[in-house]
Amino acid sequence: MPHSRNPIGVDITLRLCGASMLAAVWFAGRSFSPIVTASRPETVSPPELAIAMALFLSASISAVLMMLGLHLFDHVEVAERWRY
Repeated sequence: MPHSRNPIGVDITLRLCGASMLAAVWFAGRSFSPIVTASRPETVSPPELAIAMALFLSASISAVLMMLGLHLFDHVEVAERWRY
């Protein structure tokens, strides 16, 4: 990621985006829950599975954004034995 003039602002923005995305996923999950619990586990349709997968992926990404913020783009030194 290119260097910004205000890295603290970018960090806070990424964390707030993660928090707002997590809140949106929570509300979507709460509204999706009665639909899934009304059906039996054997009769879950592929669209319901796709929605559940999208909610899980979105929640995971938003948690990472909220916890790491700008440090998500930090360069990491890899040990020599793990290089090809």
